[in-house]
Amino acid sequence: MISRVTITPVFRVHQWAKRNIERDWMTFQDRALSLGQRIQSYMVGYIMSNKKRGQ
Repeated sequence: MISRVTITPVFRVHQWAKRNIERDWMTFQDRALSLGQRIQSYMVGYIMSNKKRGQ
């Protein structure tokens, strides 16, 4: 039988961790998005330069 005293701090920590994870996830998504755009533009430039070389 777990007493209510031990549950409350765990729940508070869980809420705090959830908030932090959500914030970190948002910054991670932003970084991944900008990185993806950078890779995409690099790939497009790479393909274009290869096509020019091929002609």
